[in-house]
Amino acid sequence: MSNERIIAQQSRGATGVISGLTATGAELNTLGGVTAGTVLASSAVVVDSNKDIGSFRNVTIAGTFTGGSASDITINTNKFTVAASSGNTLVAGTLSATGNFAIATNKFTVTAASGNTLVAGTLAVTSDVAVNTNKFTVTASSGNTVVAGTLGVTGVTTPTGGLAAAGGFTAKARLVHTGGTPPQLSSEGNDSTPSVTETYYAEVFVPCNVSVTGISTFNGSATGSGNIAVYLVDSTGAQVTGALNASTAISGTDAYQRVAFAAPVTVLGPATYFVVTQYNNTAPRFNTNWFGDFAAATVTCTTFGTLPTITPASTFTTALGPMASLY
Repeated sequence: MSNERIIAQQSRGATGVISGLTATGAELNTLGGVTAGTVLASSAVVVDSNKDIGSFRNVTIAGTFTGGSASDITINTNKFTVAASSGNTLVAGTLSATGNFAIATNKFTVTAASGNTLVAGTLAVTSDVAVNTNKFTVTASSGNTVVAGTLGVTGVTTPTGGLAAAGGFTAKARLVHTGGTPPQLSSEGNDSTPSVTETYYAEVFVPCNVSVTGISTFNGSATGSGNIAVYLVDSTGAQVTGALNASTAISGTDAYQRVAFAAPVTVLGPATYFVVTQYNNTAPRFNTNWFGDFAAATVTCTTFGTLPTITPASTFTTALGPMASLY
């Protein structure tokens, strides 16, 4: 019997012509005109000799899609790729999910209802970060961060670079005084006699980053042709780099004298610092605080023009802390 007659009889419902054949003629016709490896509309799918098939339109998977262990998965060359060896996945467009999103149960989770996101490890970003265009931005090259709204912090904030003045303005150092308060009259303070082997210091508080040109000392009733050396040290007693003047002639009685550093220095705030003074003879006088509740003390057995090791005191000693301001 010819193949044509077998197919014809099968299409008329004949049975038993080919053992086990149950396909109808219409079903067999889906093989007609098919090219192996290419999808044809309303036709059967036949892979080519390499087990490849192409040109599907939409494919819906009800179960699990499993790729070969040695084969990458790609959509439109590079729009969605999964590297078989590493599992690294690249999405070139928008990835949308309507349910909760979780990686390894709890390593990276996004709650669908709220958008709340939890990252269990380190989130590393190599380019700029922007939330809602400009509400929260981080510049990748510099790390500069702009917060358009209110930044709420419940823990401790430690700005290692200090804080700039608010509103883009600048702050001046001349309102930073030992003890926090300047004298109101030229007659204020204790008219103290210095020792050439002592170094005197008093506490100041710098509220924000400021540029400091030097220290303005409140001289006493005599200059005595003496010289003064000034320094600025931090809360540990370490000298602020560049903040020193080894020797300047004292001038002016019962008045402020500005003693400049070799060059202006940037002092970071908010932080505590100490104004330090030395004198090279006992003839001049310098004004000191009679009372207060800030650190004011002296270091003995020192040499004029050399900053000694200072372990800052935590208490006030009368008539030792110099009355002075930054400027």
